Amino acid sequence: MNMKPSNKFFSQSLNAHSWLGLMVGALMYLVCLSGTLAVYFEEFERWEQPSAQEYVNYDIDKIDAAFNNLLSNGTTEVTPHMYVTLPTEGNPRVALVTENEGWFLNQDGNIASSTAHPWTSLLTDLHLYLHLPEAWGMILVSAIGAILMTLVISGFASHRTLFKDAFKFRVRGSKQLEQTDIHNRLSVWGAPFHLMIGLTGAFFGFAMVVVYLYAAVYKNNDIEHVTQSVFGEEPSLSQDVGEINLAKAFKQMPQLAPNTTPILAIVHDTGTPGQFIEIFSQHPNRLIYSENYVFDANGNFLHTKSFSDGEIGKQIIYSMYRLHFGHYGGWWTKVIYFLLGLAITIVSVSGINIWLAKRKYKDLINDLWAGFVWGTPIALIVPAITRFSFNFVSNYWFWFCLILSCAYACKLQNEGQARIHLTRIFAAMTLVLIIVYTAKFGYHALTGLPLVINGLLLTTALIGLFTTSMKFKSPVLAEAL
Repeated sequence: MNMKPSNKFFSQSLNAHSWLGLMVGALMYLVCLSGTLAVYFEEFERWEQPSAQEYVNYDIDKIDAAFNNLLSNGTTEVTPHMYVTLPTEGNPRVALVTENEGWFLNQDGNIASSTAHPWTSLLTDLHLYLHLPEAWGMILVSAIGAILMTLVISGFASHRTLFKDAFKFRVRGSKQLEQTDIHNRLSVWGAPFHLMIGLTGAFFGFAMVVVYLYAAVYKNNDIEHVTQSVFGEEPSLSQDVGEINLAKAFKQMPQLAPNTTPILAIVHDTGTPGQFIEIFSQHPNRLIYSENYVFDANGNFLHTKSFSDGEIGKQIIYSMYRLHFGHYGGWWTKVIYFLLGLAITIVSVSGINIWLAKRKYKDLINDLWAGFVWGTPIALIVPAITRFSFNFVSNYWFWFCLILSCAYACKLQNEGQARIHLTRIFAAMTLVLIIVYTAKFGYHALTGLPLVINGLLLTTALIGLFTTSMKFKSPVLAEAL
């Protein structure tokens, strides 16, 4: 009996491998692109609601009065966690937020418009969860972070002349050579950043898995006990249910934590005898997200969470967020993260391009990949248009636009033409977005941060039109771009 696998088996295995490789590459592209943009999620939130009042100096007594009025007015659903967000460099606004809704607070202490940033949420949810249920999505995205680390390390190990060729860029050769040079150069120059992003990205989902496994094996499934050992235990209180004395708690911060900046307050177990206040205050020149100060409902200080001076492991865990998103060091750090994020996005695309060029033939995969790469920007722009036109945003709307772009590319059966057509559609949709946004917000669209973002959108659209109309000396490079 002949037990040797048939040629059909190898052909089917290769086909399955090809589709699996395309899927992993596509997911990594989505995570990298959305993550690059999500560095500026605070700015995008402000862009979505440009008329909200912005200020840095606030009166904590007015915030206290507005917060307690919100709890007692009978028209607001009081949820177990109630939030007060304070002005920061990235988002200089005050908001009162429940687990379901929120409102901006003007400087005079009056509640203004509701907080709503559905398009920014679409973007950040794509990066964090790929629009899947949060637990499963975070695990999948973390797995992609681990794959990224593996690719960086294996890439270094497989290229002996990587550093020698660090500045080699062949623009007149084959598409494979050009894509290889783009891929290798950006990989070498951004390797430390890519490793850091992969490591911190892998942490978020895998940490959750480790917590569940540790709790199951050692703590009889007591997940709360495990998380409290890292993030601190909640106080056991029994108080009269009354007003929350936020003002008293905040007025102690200059003595408790001088030279720090409070950015957030959470009231836990709101409306129960065990309710308490937790103030998040950022320390200068530290990567930790904050040190957290715990008070009872009357504003009496209880303890800190020891994120700034506790065990080194706790400090590292609480530094992951700012390190991953670049929210430290001011505006220039975000610019660097954006540029390096753009580089890793290009690396993820060029890696698939190299693989496709090596195959020496073209099929449906080539067309799908072209539609996916150049259709993703369209899938992000169209929900922004509907958000400002009809106040409608849906994750399904994003995927519908992306599938439509892929179907259009498959219909064309020409990668170069698909790139040109989809890029021009993106440019046109971007111009429509700017027009719709300006018509909706008028004066606010032409000042401050909205003007900067709209200007960058316009520049991106013009670059897209320029790159699809100019004649490059290298036809291969023109197709690659």
